[in-house]
Amino acid sequence: MSAGAERGSATIAVTFFGALAVVIASSTAVRFVQEYRAIDDSLAEVRAYWAAIGHTNYALSRTTFSGSCKNTGCADGLRKSTAQAYLDEISALRTWTYPENGASYQITLLPTASSDPTPYGGHAGSLMIKTTFPSAGPVDGLRVVGKKSLRPIELRYCVALTSPSADCGTTSSSEPGWHHVTSVHRPIS
Repeated sequence: MSAGAERGSATIAVTFFGALAVVIASSTAVRFVQEYRAIDDSLAEVRAYWAAIGHTNYALSRTTFSGSCKNTGCADGLRKSTAQAYLDEISALRTWTYPENGASYQITLLPTASSDPTPYGGHAGSLMIKTTFPSAGPVDGLRVVGKKSLRPIELRYCVALTSPSADCGTTSSSEPGWHHVTSVHRPIS
């Protein structure tokens, strides 16, 4: 083999290994970016969940403090409007910003009280607070690069109980109006 042929073989081998190194480095970089986006999306889900739970806890605390229509003559419609009024008291706190993640990183939530469409045990006093994340900018409910939308949160609970362990619909006019959460759902849409 001549010296020119040996140099050509060495050049081909070096070029092949160089190209292989570039492919490996670029695929590693892509994986890091994908992992970063997945972590950011997961963090946004967690932040949105706890913001929604905070609003719901406020409404439940106010409901307990006020007695929540504790007597048997209180209709679910009044219980629902009372819960919504408590949610509306803190409406100024529905947009959460995270400047450490960037000026446009924010989560906006919209909690809505309603009668539970699938009441626990089929009893009166079964309510639901559904928190959605409405359009707040370039994407739904959340301005975070890569995240398109957040799943709603449905917290079902019952009020007007004679004790914390009583079934929904068990009421007494002399009791403080206990409540308990029956379920938390994260529907797909």
